[in-house]
Amino acid sequence: MYSRLVSQTPTAKIITRNIVSLNRPSHKLFVSSLTTSRSPEQNRNSSTQSQSQSQFHSRTFLKPNPLGSHSIKTRMTSTTSKITNWVAPGDKSGEFRRQTSSFRDWISDGPDAKFPPEKGRYHLYVSYACPWAQRTLIARKLKGLEDFVSFSVVHWHMGDKGWRFPTPNETDCPGENVTPDPLPGHEGYTHLRDIYFSTDPSYSGRFTVPVLFDKKTDQIVNNESSEILRMFNNNTVFNNNNSSLPPTNSAKVDDLYPEHLRQQIDEIGEWTYDAINNGVYKSGFATTQEAYERNVHALFDALDRVEGILAENKKNDKGPYVFGDRLTETDIRLLRPTLQMQHPGHPERISPHPRLDAEPILGRRDARLSGHD
Repeated sequence: MYSRLVSQTPTAKIITRNIVSLNRPSHKLFVSSLTTSRSPEQNRNSSTQSQSQSQFHSRTFLKPNPLGSHSIKTRMTSTTSKITNWVAPGDKSGEFRRQTSSFRDWISDGPDAKFPPEKGRYHLYVSYACPWAQRTLIARKLKGLEDFVSFSVVHWHMGDKGWRFPTPNETDCPGENVTPDPLPGHEGYTHLRDIYFSTDPSYSGRFTVPVLFDKKTDQIVNNESSEILRMFNNNTVFNNNNSSLPPTNSAKVDDLYPEHLRQQIDEIGEWTYDAINNGVYKSGFATTQEAYERNVHALFDALDRVEGILAENKKNDKGPYVFGDRLTETDIRLLRPTLQMQHPGHPERISPHPRLDAEPILGRRDARLSGHD
């Protein structure tokens, strides 16, 4: 199912990244430049892209560079700081830190709602290379919102100006809806930053995906993936009381955040976000050995913890998901990180988790979500 939800994700095939090899238990850090299965067109065009890629793809341990979108507030001046300065220059801790998402409005059915639910009113900008964006695509599909929220996909390559829209003639960015900005009035937009500046001309943060955009007022609603996921899941907003909205029976799953599990979902979400979702980045993009080892130990310990939960469920015939037979947002949040840890060469520069093949309960769960089991 997962491959159908996010269409033809091209990440592992066409993005050049650095990889950090991990040799547990010593946890020695090695950096090498890895080019993953590039297309002939990319190889022919590599010389013309060399200048921009040299700023995007690091060549040494002290200059790693991730792709991501959320949490500790480290604002940057877009016109004076490089987009790819993921660890602040001069930060001797070597820690990768996320900024806080800046746009935090909600689609609501309240009487004075700034963004009421309307069919076709909202648009989702994503990147197939971004796990945070992919979770919103999955929720959109599972909740049957295809006709309610349109979407488009930026080019996989991030340059000095951040994510950009592909041009009509480009052939190196496969996948559904990988197009120039499709919205009326946006014909001159070349980068995602144009969306941000159209909403807030003084914006000074990073230009991240996903972005939930209101076509009616021409402004960003929200750029925090966890909140967009919950908006799409909200059965009180997307219900049968309004004929313009999708019927609840069009959803492929029920509530992904059921009331009786919310406290447990939130508790698990705290440590899985810090150690796994963001931990992949904190490990792979550390600029010191100490920061790398600290975060990679936490990452593997958290993966083992999730593996233990799933193993216990399997042993007691409770079902394949974190909460037994109930698919929740927890599984969606964990899907991409656990998939990428099973396959080398993904953007986050860490070798596969050593236990995922030996005791592949996580792998079997991901296969079910992917429609391959």
